[in-house]
Amino acid sequence: MVGSVCGLTDKKPEFNKTCFKIEFEDTIEDRIQEVNTRLVQEESKRFWIYGYFSIMVLGGLALFALAYFLVNHVALINDELNGRGQIVWILPVISFAIGVKILGLGVGTLRTHLIEMGDRNEKKKRLDQVLYLYNIEYNLKIKLGKKYHGTQDVYVDLDLKKPLR
Repeated sequence: MVGSVCGLTDKKPEFNKTCFKIEFEDTIEDRIQEVNTRLVQEESKRFWIYGYFSIMVLGGLALFALAYFLVNHVALINDELNGRGQIVWILPVISFAIGVKILGLGVGTLRTHLIEMGDRNEKKKRLDQVLYLYNIEYNLKIKLGKKYHGTQDVYVDLDLKKPLR
């Protein structure tokens, strides 16, 4: 552990993997609840994220098809107007641009969700590894309540099993 300093002694650690002086106090319970709650909250968004992504992809593809359709028909209209209908060419361009934007919104939302899930899974993995080193086990039940104006009610039941010293 290069660069790490012990919070108890303010010195470089003198241990290999675990410290016999470590005291987690109540912060470990808060950390377990926070990490797991954030993971469960992000997992609960999965249905809506994939639904949003699907709708946006279908909408973007529909606008691409509309742009293709318009290109074919604008060419016919332009021929009928003897080349004076050039302003009509803006319609397929607008349709294509909106399709790209909608597709980007769907992909961006999915990408953000996947990055958040990876980050939260990594934090849980690191926390569980540290707890494993100190033989600390826990059982956790999380129930998500209703969401009001961006704030969600969360009910957490944590059963922490610390080893005797």
